[in-house]
Amino acid sequence: PMTTQSILSLLRDINRRLGITVVIITHEMSVVESICSHVAIIDNGFLVENGKVEDVFSQPKSAAAKKLIFRKAGAGMGSMGKRMIRIVFEGSESEEPVISDLVLACHASVNILHADIRNVNGKTFGQMILQLPEDKLQQEKAIYYLQSKGLRVEEVTGSGA
Repeated sequence: PMTTQSILSLLRDINRRLGITVVIITHEMSVVESICSHVAIIDNGFLVENGKVEDVFSQPKSAAAKKLIFRKAGAGMGSMGKRMIRIVFEGSESEEPVISDLVLACHASVNILHADIRNVNGKTFGQMILQLPEDKLQQEKAIYYLQSKGLRVEEVTGSGA
């Protein structure tokens, strides 16, 4: 890990100081987060998604990108048979007590299955996978509440993508 970090720091320095483009091929999303400004996702030899790292990480569109980015989020979830959502935090939203406010405002218990906060190119980015209550009305109230706070909310399948 120390050698990897040293090499990544050297590459970042070369890129910034000399303006030389560095191309890195990796499956390690932590490497992409720490050094890259842009990312391209290749699946079965085809370019399936590309763009700024923060855009692709906060709104992955392809199945391959979701699989790479949500690798930890999907672990161990299986098919629980309950409605799950992913919420995305960007910037200062990640410092707000959104979930406790949700529980208090909507009187709905939610189960946090996964939470993750990262720093991507100096911008705080977080995601959370929530299992919603059984009651459909409470589910809709919770989703509406989160959206009214400016958070992006999307349905999640049992695989986390």
